[in-house]
Amino acid sequence: MMRVKNVCAKLYKGVAMIVLCMVLLCAFTFVPVSAASTQSQVTSAISKCRSYVQNKYSTPDYGSEFLVIAQARSGLSLSNSYFSTYYNNVANYLAYTDGVLSTGATRSEYSRTILALTSIGVDATDVAGYNLFDHLSSLSEITKQGMNGAVWALLAINCHTSYQTTDRVALAEELITYLLGKEISGGGWAYSGSTPDGDMTAMTIQALAPYYEEDGYEEVTQAIDRGLVILSESQQDNGGYISCGAENAESASQVITALSALSIDADTDSRFIKNNKSVVDNLLTYQKSSGGFLHVKSNSLVNQLATTQAYYALVSYNRNVNSQSFLYDMSEMTLAAGAAGDGKTHTGEEEDSDSDDDDDSDSSDKKKSKTKKKKTSDSDSDSEKSSSDSSSSSSSSSTSSTSVSSKKSTDSSKEEEEDIDDEEEDDWGFEPQEYVESDSEVVAVADANETDAKETSQTSEINRTPWVIGGCVVAAAVVAFSLVSILKGKRK
Repeated sequence: MMRVKNVCAKLYKGVAMIVLCMVLLCAFTFVPVSAASTQSQVTSAISKCRSYVQNKYSTPDYGSEFLVIAQARSGLSLSNSYFSTYYNNVANYLAYTDGVLSTGATRSEYSRTILALTSIGVDATDVAGYNLFDHLSSLSEITKQGMNGAVWALLAINCHTSYQTTDRVALAEELITYLLGKEISGGGWAYSGSTPDGDMTAMTIQALAPYYEEDGYEEVTQAIDRGLVILSESQQDNGGYISCGAENAESASQVITALSALSIDADTDSRFIKNNKSVVDNLLTYQKSSGGFLHVKSNSLVNQLATTQAYYALVSYNRNVNSQSFLYDMSEMTLAAGAAGDGKTHTGEEEDSDSDDDDDSDSSDKKKSKTKKKKTSDSDSDSEKSSSDSSSSSSSSSTSSTSVSSKKSTDSSKEEEEDIDDEEEDDWGFEPQEYVESDSEVVAVADANETDAKETSQTSEINRTPWVIGGCVVAAAVVAFSLVSILKGKRK
């Protein structure tokens, strides 16, 4: 009898050990990705995107502002020719247009150029003799563009302490009041209507972030807190965000940038994790092997706007977790006046790049007049959408900040003909079904029925976490039962 008991006891021990090993295996197999692991993935993604940008856009020009910001803030040496090429082209363009970047209602062209130049150490108040802030001096002029104009102007004023003169600080206060007045009842912001938009909410939070929890700015703090609740509640089950009827990379990018502006870890803060998927996890799923990013997963082509915004969003996240200053806070930079350009670009005599006609044509058709040049610039660079934009850098920021029309960004017209990994960039990830005019902005609205089948399947993925937890609980129960049985056997 004792022999049988001993055999049973050994059997129980064996089973207990097997079950315990299974539990440990499950724990190590299904444990959520650690913050360190995610940071490593982000660093890798930034490196791949940087290579993609340098290969695809090797000669940055006016209109490439947000790519320049991403490159500079990612740690690329400012002595790199990428930046000198950009500056030279911008200086030549300013000389060509006599310092005028926009003849229309928008002013975000000046704001984004200020941000880009500051990121590479150029004093935006003296760019070859031009002071870009001269065009950002009136609230009424800035807000003709609506909220986007106000957001970008506020970011520009606060990007460096040397820009904060008495007049500009007063203007910043007016912009704050304007943005607070645009808050939707219940929290959040939108381009139009009464439903909060993730992109516009995230962009506004970025602009207001310098005043968060500061004395005398209690209303700002409360508005931002309400906006954070909106962003948390609107996050999808896979960690992503929807704008214009489709989940997209730009919306996730703007949220990550906004959280980073507040020193919130977008990968570990529980408010922005759904089903163990953070917004950072979601954004990384849009990157292709070439380093570029998709706009929506229903379109397999790399998208310039999405790539730009994802790039600087990941840079913003990386800077935050490494305790560096915010993406648009460049006060640590030592600024110097910008010299004149070499006069070899933007002379008004460039051949019209839009001409695909192989036949000889009149020379007057091959040259851009100054008027045409200005109009092209205004229409191409004008709306930088945040969520889009930090209005998409290369020309702007996300599906949201200056208008979606920025998706047809300036840089797309300058793409090199050779494709990387046989990919071609796509201006729109979806076909805009209608346009809505709001505050002088044009916002594209996608048909919600045309969202990607892949996105649908992604959001409906079976979440294995509950099953893992349940399995571990059952396994633990079996182990406990086995141990109790073994102890009982020993007592007998």
